Amino acid sequence: MESYKKTAKEVLENLNVDPNVGLNDDEVKTSREKNGANSFGSSEKVSLLKRIWDAVTEPMLILLLVAGAITVAVNV
Repeated sequence: MESYKKTAKEVLENLNVDPNVGLNDDEVKTSREKNGANSFGSSEKVSLLKRIWDAVTEPMLILLLVAGAITVAVNV
């Protein structure tokens, strides 16, 4: 089901849900068994050094540092 392409009303009708009431406990259990839990998977932790390295090797930052070095060299 491509819910993002449908209106809210169409999605609610397709899921047989009343927006004013929501799901009861049995419907929640059935939905979880059918569709799985509504949660994000755990993501891989990125170390601080990796984040710093990624930031320092960013092409735009390198370009700005080179341009700054050229500016300093020309004006000194």
